[in-house]
Amino acid sequence: MRRNCACRSGKSSCPTGKRAEGSASKLRSVGDGWRILRTFVYLLKETLPALFFGIPAAVFLVAAVALALPLVETYLATGLVPRFPTAILCTGLVILACMSATCGLILDSLARFRVEQKRMLYLALTQRER
Repeated sequence: MRRNCACRSGKSSCPTGKRAEGSASKLRSVGDGWRILRTFVYLLKETLPALFFGIPAAVFLVAAVALALPLVETYLATGLVPRFPTAILCTGLVILACMSATCGLILDSLARFRVEQKRMLYLALTQRER
């Protein structure tokens, strides 16, 4: 079956129809979707590391504060910390948040340095050609 496909330059005919009987599709929706998502995350980590590591840092910090507020209220009212494991969890979450933010800042400065080095090499090449 042929249908007319409208293009910018005019009309042309393009073949459309069903796949041949007994042939299998080469599309893998889930596998290809995971590959695209993995590539997106890799590119985000390489180009915007402060954002990539800053979001988990903010999530860890918000979770730690949310868990610590009832502990602080109880401590101020009674002078005791009845849920000691929650206090340890809050401490661990804050440490994770600080480590994630620090890694993001370090990697962000390295990414900026790498971009600047590429720019300098490009400018050196264009100056040499003149």
